Amino acid sequence: MIPGLNRRHSSAKAKVKNAHVERTIGIIEQMCVVLKILVDENNHVTLQMTDPIAAWLVRHASFLIARYQLHSDGLTSYQRRWAKEFMQTICEFTEQVLFKKIYNKRAKMETDFTKGIWLGRLAQTGEHLVGRNEGVFITRAIKRLPVEDKYSDSSLYHSFKALPW
Repeated sequence: MIPGLNRRHSSAKAKVKNAHVERTIGIIEQMCVVLKILVDENNHVTLQMTDPIAAWLVRHASFLIARYQLHSDGLTSYQRRWAKEFMQTICEFTEQVLFKKIYNKRAKMETDFTKGIWLGRLAQTGEHLVGRNEGVFITRAIKRLPVEDKYSDSSLYHSFKALPW
């Protein structure tokens, strides 16, 4: 027991409320399984839940559920909160994209965009989360690659996966 904390027992009414939380956790777990299969097939790897990308996978799963899962009233959680549909574009999880580093100083003939793997969006600002071997970047500007190039550079995925967290 931690000093200053008291153990409380749940009432019968609280157990009903906890059932909703447990159901939501189950839905997020199912979405994580689907996303793991997607990562495995697209990147030709076997993702372990101890890999750094797994934390981003769980975060993205909850983001998807809040924006796209319909409730009994026909609305998503996002629609209930903001009274409008979520209309921002998203990419496939771990899809390779070109992203713009804000602080990047470049020579005149170099591009502002760098290759990275897409990890999701920030809920508050709508900015993209993109991973590289240096870490995770937050950016407003991304460019999607052609379909045949989405997962072509496996070294990018493996270098990000190998980062010590």
